[in-house]
Amino acid sequence: MAHERLAMKDIKELLRLRFGLDLGQRQTAKASGFGRTTVQEYEERVRLGNLISVEEFEKLSSDEIYKRLGFKAKPGLAAVLSSSTKPLPDWKQVREELCRHKHVTMLLFWTEYKEQHPEGYQYSQFCDLYKQWSKKLSLTMRHEHKVGEKKFVDYAGSTIGIVDSETGEVNPAQVFVSCLGGSSYVNPSNHQPTMKSLTSMGGNVHNLLNGCSRSKIAPFGFPFSH
Repeated sequence: MAHERLAMKDIKELLRLRFGLDLGQRQTAKASGFGRTTVQEYEERVRLGNLISVEEFEKLSSDEIYKRLGFKAKPGLAAVLSSSTKPLPDWKQVREELCRHKHVTMLLFWTEYKEQHPEGYQYSQFCDLYKQWSKKLSLTMRHEHKVGEKKFVDYAGSTIGIVDSETGEVNPAQVFVSCLGGSSYVNPSNHQPTMKSLTSMGGNVHNLLNGCSRSKIAPFGFPFSH
């Protein structure tokens, strides 16, 4: 059995794929991104806990589900804080900074936190406390995708340097990512930040997919979004 339990959203996704869509273990592993051993383990836990029904699963709280899957309950945020005098950061500010700046990480926040509070929480518990706090925020709606209907395109983060093997010159390049909704097919590629190059990449994606989706979903102002 695995030592670390999966997040509830991942467990629900495994259940949906394995029992809701009736996929085999190998197909479920491929679609979810988890190893087949993990799929086998959670299938066994689900059967032992009599949680095969997706409808039954949705009626239970996370604590009830973990208990029926054979996991010990973790202390909640209130229990941890009530038994500790260690200082905590402003989680709201942490979240705002994480959303606003793409290069800001939890590790960076924790490093600054430990510099100010050497007696504070260690990194793993710091992250767990943030996750528990964030669970109280409004949930996002799950997106349902019809196969082949939508293709999502965007740039991934900052530019990267491409070194010319002959001259040694370093040229900036954008990382372009396209993904078909309803599948695990992701196509990353790099290109020079020019309109001509971007248009060419759009054609290359169609060639790789041997066709095109009904529509493309891209950020506002993206050159070939429609």
